[in-house]
Amino acid sequence: MAGALIIPGALGALFISSLAVTGVVKLPPMPRPQGVNIPLSPPPPPPEPEQAKSERATSNSQVYSPPRRLDVTKPDFTIDTTEVLPPPGDRIDTIVLPPLDDIGPPVRLPYKPVGVSPRNDPGSWVTADDYRSSWINRELTGSAKFDLAIAPNGRVTGCRITQSTGHSALDEATCALIAKRARFTPATDAAGKPVAGSYSSSIRWVLPD
Repeated sequence: MAGALIIPGALGALFISSLAVTGVVKLPPMPRPQGVNIPLSPPPPPPEPEQAKSERATSNSQVYSPPRRLDVTKPDFTIDTTEVLPPPGDRIDTIVLPPLDDIGPPVRLPYKPVGVSPRNDPGSWVTADDYRSSWINRELTGSAKFDLAIAPNGRVTGCRITQSTGHSALDEATCALIAKRARFTPATDAAGKPVAGSYSSSIRWVLPD
């Protein structure tokens, strides 16, 4: 700007001096140029990303639609579920089945074999009253173990001493008295029939008071 203002002044001075060389013409002083601040316009904003534009367009394009109210009328009807049975008849029919064929004798289940068992009190087989006076005088005592053979009718058919009292008189009396007094329920087999069996026990000879 200053250059543009000074150049016209110089040209004017030269032009005037060429017209009149006899005198000097003084031009008024040129005003001093002053700087002026001219505000600049702000730069335009950067372009908006395509994704933001799309999201904003989508969000702005949503249209609120109020829910529709359905007018449903409840049907007015009733279903009768009562079952109607037919009336009973006046006559009852009798069904006669034919006789069954003979299937033979009934099948008996097998029995569990059972051993012999005393039918009377074993304590009564030998008592203190069986002590003879000679045995008491000799103070014969002891325990005897024995095996008995039992017949199908429950009677004792044999006696064997398996452990002696130490006195033959007491051993012999043991078998004789038991064979005479003992009674047994016989053993039975798998068919439930009485069979021969055996019985083992022991007694103790004690001097009477």
